[in-house]
Amino acid sequence: MMLGRNTNQSIQAGLYYSQLASLKELTQGITRQCFSDKAPVIIGTGGFAHLFKSENIFSQLMPDLVLNGLYLALAKNRK
Repeated sequence: MMLGRNTNQSIQAGLYYSQLASLKELTQGITRQCFSDKAPVIIGTGGFAHLFKSENIFSQLMPDLVLNGLYLALAKNRK
């Protein structure tokens, strides 16, 4: 629902749809500029990436990608 029925719903809708529009615009612009309109692999990271799963923006969801990378860096540097 793009318009909320109360203040709380309106704030949530505003946050969701503004992020959705930003994601779509950024991915389209970067795709045109850097990938000659060929679809790149776009990975959704972070705990809230799943909120956009039904929007088909991401090629893959990996919410713990950054944490996994930090763990690998730590493990590699401990040796």
